[in-house]
Amino acid sequence: MPQQNTKEPKPRTTKVAARLKPRRKTDWNIMVYVVGESTLSGGMISQLKELTDAGFQKGTTVLAYFDPNCNGTEARIFDVNRWRKRRSRKLTMLGDGPDPYVRNLAEDCHIPELPQLPSALTLRYFLEYARTYYPANNYMVFLMGHGVLVGSDAFLPDPGDNSGITLVDLGWILKNFSTKVEAHGEKFQLVGFHSCSMNSVELIHELAGSAKYMMGTQGSALPGSWPYRQLLKKIFRLIRDSKRTKSGTNALVKELLRALQDLSFYNSEDFWLAGYSADLSICNLDTRQVGKLRTPIRNLSLALTDGLRDPVTQNCIQLAHLKSQSYWGENYTDLCDLCECLLEQCKKTSGPQVAIRSACRRINRVLQSGPNQLVRYSDYYGPSYQYSNGLSIYFPWVRPEPEVERHYEGYSFTRDYKKGSWWDFLNQYFDQTQRELRGDRHRKPKPLRPGKTPWVSWPIRDWLRDLSDEELLKLGRPLGKRRFGRDLVSILGRDPGKILGGDPGKILAKILGGDPGKILAGDPGKILGKILGGDPGKILGGDPGKILATILGGDPGKILGGDPGKILGLYAATVIKNFADPPNKFVSSRRLPFREPRTKPRSGVARKPRKP
Repeated sequence: MPQQNTKEPKPRTTKVAARLKPRRKTDWNIMVYVVGESTLSGGMISQLKELTDAGFQKGTTVLAYFDPNCNGTEARIFDVNRWRKRRSRKLTMLGDGPDPYVRNLAEDCHIPELPQLPSALTLRYFLEYARTYYPANNYMVFLMGHGVLVGSDAFLPDPGDNSGITLVDLGWILKNFSTKVEAHGEKFQLVGFHSCSMNSVELIHELAGSAKYMMGTQGSALPGSWPYRQLLKKIFRLIRDSKRTKSGTNALVKELLRALQDLSFYNSEDFWLAGYSADLSICNLDTRQVGKLRTPIRNLSLALTDGLRDPVTQNCIQLAHLKSQSYWGENYTDLCDLCECLLEQCKKTSGPQVAIRSACRRINRVLQSGPNQLVRYSDYYGPSYQYSNGLSIYFPWVRPEPEVERHYEGYSFTRDYKKGSWWDFLNQYFDQTQRELRGDRHRKPKPLRPGKTPWVSWPIRDWLRDLSDEELLKLGRPLGKRRFGRDLVSILGRDPGKILGGDPGKILAKILGGDPGKILAGDPGKILGKILGGDPGKILGGDPGKILATILGGDPGKILGGDPGKILGLYAATVIKNFADPPNKFVSSRRLPFREPRTKPRSGVARKPRKP
């Protein structure tokens, strides 16, 4: 008879997070923070299961935070392979071993049913939770979910409450974590963004001085492109080898960066078979390295602004913008390739073009990839991203919404430059290149009115910074929604009976500026049915896809028969310009053969020439 697999233990959970005792300090703590939604959460489960299949190692902790943001499911924290470590006699096990049993994530669930809060607050809570109860000498953080942060200012968005992490909040959270870590003699080594369009000049300016390195993409980041099982196994192996050779942490981190780049790139390279293109790069977040870009970018902004006054130079700038590598519907441009195109277009030996060429050369020297450069590694595959060099910059064709303008003006990338910032150039670029309204050329354009206050101005934004670490850790108690609401307002010093003693729907309606009694006092199903103009039982009893198609005003089969991500506008196609090769030709930054190279002949032994 075949050997039967052992029965897995039932899920065990910790009821109160505050009762946890801090563990002994380990060497490494690897944290994976995953926030999904209806189109992503299903695929994220398989990547979380890869963490369990990678095995475990003595002195290394792997924690995972997962918030599906769909189907009414609460968030959870997993201490990966916690029970396998206790059951196994081995202190280290690389891989899942010969047992083919499919392991259940539930056995590693440490805290279930975390309350639904905006991602900014839960990210800070998860980092503080890991630092307090799982201290380590070195930390790595991987963030997975929807990106496109610059401009939209909503990283890891939650469709339930229309919230997301702003660029300023993300920088504050990671710098706050890094400051606390370094105060105890520990190091924040790497932050990885498994999200679309994150590697930008604006982001590295905001994160400078937090982690040592940043890993991410300028274009699309495909689910499943980062092999977390192989990444963890490689990390475990390198940590083990460094202990044996006593090579030191700095040498270990260099090997880890090279391994993360190679494994993630070669694994995602196969997505080219489905017609996708992608890029991957690792950048240095050291304050001095990031500071090398300030003067060249300021000089480039001033030179470009001056060049807009000359019609010939203005055409050169527009042609360079058109030709350069772009991402996400032409909203972002590769900074190094933009400078290359400007050098190609601006060939005059006098006037503003001379200053433009000088600034572009300095920027390209700073962005040249290398071990001691700002961009450490940069790779691409596929025709759409073959001119990627590691860092992009916000460069849309038209003036964005007023809310986007306010966000961009608040970035440190804009504040630190003052006069001569990139945003000053963009304002002039939009004004100088915008065509007049047809048939209404003699009227003066109306001044833009300030838009409505963004959602981040409601109290959650203040809670992110005002909550102390002790109060923050209390948020993780696995309590029901009602009890959690009372506990939260008691922490904030408010009267629970008046605020959250009633229906939470009324409170939400009050925040949104409507009448609580008329809006959310009833059944949400009835409200939706009333909006759609039909019977709630008949409408919501059917397919939700048909309901969404009805709201969108189209044929359900034609609308939702395709990719739901495209319908919701979560993905945007990158324009493949005339520099692209045919789609059936493989294009990559790596020129290494797929097979092992043949061994070279011994020295001094000449090969015989072949006969014709």
